[in-house]
Amino acid sequence: MTQVPPFGVILPSRPVITNPVTVSTTQYAFVVPLTPSFSHLVVFIVPGNPLPVDTLAAVYIQFPGHSPDFKLLGAIGNDKQTAIFRVKDGNSNTGRNNQTGAEHEMTDAEGPDAAINGTATPSGDTQQQITIGISIEPAATIEAQLAFFSTLVVANK
Repeated sequence: MTQVPPFGVILPSRPVITNPVTVSTTQYAFVVPLTPSFSHLVVFIVPGNPLPVDTLAAVYIQFPGHSPDFKLLGAIGNDKQTAIFRVKDGNSNTGRNNQTGAEHEMTDAEGPDAAINGTATPSGDTQQQITIGISIEPAATIEAQLAFFSTLVVANK
């Protein structure tokens, strides 16, 4: 019997992606090309795959050409099974990648302005990819991280 992947990703004008790379029993990765450009990304729990009690699925992103670190975007869980993240290109009004590089602001479109900023350096190479990581972690750990980043954003306003 084939196990249904627990998470999916939606990028506008692309098919739904439900085939993550399984990194471990609690970690998954979606590797997607930066082109065609997109301004939002949706991460969701596939119906029928509830998370274990007292856990959340942390959603991370890794941009190409930068440190191997993943940036925490937000989380989904049994109570909030979908999150929408906005990608805002800081160098133009179009949200499209450009030759000189673009600063992207990732925010949970349903939450407060808890922005996590990273810088992508697209070069017109259609092979550039981002990695969306999902990690099932204790809810208290993720909530503390999100609260910390939320206070940083408020302090910087």
